[in-house]
Amino acid sequence: VVRFRDTATDAAALDPGATADYEFDVSVMPLIGSIQDTVSGRDVRAYGSDVLVKAPVPCFLQVSFTVYKPPADPAPDLDAIRAAVVALVNGTPFTGRLFAGRVHDAVHPYLTAGASVGAIDMLGRVRYPDGRIRYVRDADVLAVPDEPADMVSPKTVQFFLAPEDVGVSVSTAIPAAI
Repeated sequence: VVRFRDTATDAAALDPGATADYEFDVSVMPLIGSIQDTVSGRDVRAYGSDVLVKAPVPCFLQVSFTVYKPPADPAPDLDAIRAAVVALVNGTPFTGRLFAGRVHDAVHPYLTAGASVGAIDMLGRVRYPDGRIRYVRDADVLAVPDEPADMVSPKTVQFFLAPEDVGVSVSTAIPAAI
């Protein structure tokens, strides 16, 4: 059963029992069931114990920045830049922090010698286990909240980034007169 709240439809105008079709995206963690089966198996688990494997608390990200390039340089490969940033973020272990410097490092191999990356805007949407949403934003170090009572901490939150959530703009930098 999937339950969700439709905040776009005026329920007052609906007849009791009315139905509607919806489209939605679902994010899942692969292999959670397999991991649970392994750690619960007779050969692995401690006698008399019970282990519950949970998926991480998600922090869905949006990352945006501008690439500044000299007028004569070719445009950078934006798809490759997006893929590199996505690979970096999605490969970040449970640290509770994402450093803008690491994003810079992921982007630089795709730039010409005269190009630079401007400030990086990182916006995270932490979805708490009880369904609440909390936004975190930073241009230097994006840190997840440390609220262990709500099962949210650097050890439980994982960053997730989709290619369409990487905003890259390109600006032709005019060299300053010397």
